[in-house]
Amino acid sequence: MRARLVLPLIVVAFASSRADAANPWNLIANPQFDANANSWTDGPNTTTGATRVRDADSGLGLPLGALDMQYSYPSAGGLNSSEYGVISNCMVVAPNTVLDFGAHVKVAVQPSGAQWRAQLLFFTGTDCNFANLLSWEVGTARPTIAGKLDGASTNFTPLTNTTTAGPTIHSMQMYLVESIQNADNLMRTVWDKVYVGPPGTTADMPFVDGFESHTTAAWVTGP
Repeated sequence: MRARLVLPLIVVAFASSRADAANPWNLIANPQFDANANSWTDGPNTTTGATRVRDADSGLGLPLGALDMQYSYPSAGGLNSSEYGVISNCMVVAPNTVLDFGAHVKVAVQPSGAQWRAQLLFFTGTDCNFANLLSWEVGTARPTIAGKLDGASTNFTPLTNTTTAGPTIHSMQMYLVESIQNADNLMRTVWDKVYVGPPGTTADMPFVDGFESHTTAAWVTGP
């Protein structure tokens, strides 16, 4: 189930949930994996064969750092039975809050039938309990930007979108997902620069050098 809504911004919703000290409008804790992979945990649909580590030689900008997700499912399955996802910190949000969200991904190993998604999950409670999951929105692929994979030059794909928390929503989480539908295949995705914040940031995300340096008055295209 998905919901696409457009409602006005309520800025005060962000005051108690800011997580990125370098960019105070980013609500994600540890969005860039510069030092570790803390604040990210396995999602509820994770099955056998999944690993996640910080990759010190991959990512966007300097210092390098990215979340390396690898998944080898031992038997064939569909999206729900052969899925590996990681979830961010839980973010409290006021109802009817407009949001930009996104992440940058490099699909390093892509078996046949593989899929990957950056999703923003919306919950009716304040604690991101999956029993209260109401809806979600999926990021859309944008033009690629230059980055590094295992120290070598490559391109990452921004997955971004603009949505709303909705009238009954009180918390949210980012969910980075990879899934494979064929048995005994390895999939590897590498993620960096994850973002949830006020409108205007989707246009800014490809400008990596400015990603960490916005101020409250700088929500315009470019760094």
